Amino acid sequence: MNQKTVIARSMGLLGATGVGIGAIVGGGILALAGVAFAATGPAALAVFAANGAIAVLTALSFAEM
Repeated sequence: MNQKTVIARSMGLLGATGVGIGAIVGGGILALAGVAFAATGPAALAVFAANGAIAVLTALSFAEM
């Protein structure tokens, strides 16, 4: 148990940029969800489900390219 383990850093500029953009988009989605629920009530759940289905279809179409 006296051995020191060293883990090499492997994230480059592209990976760090992806993490930053993901954090910004994720934070925006969570912040806007509260606004959407306050304005529309339970109907916002249906809208988020429809957006999720569209996102899945878009991802599948890009996967086929």
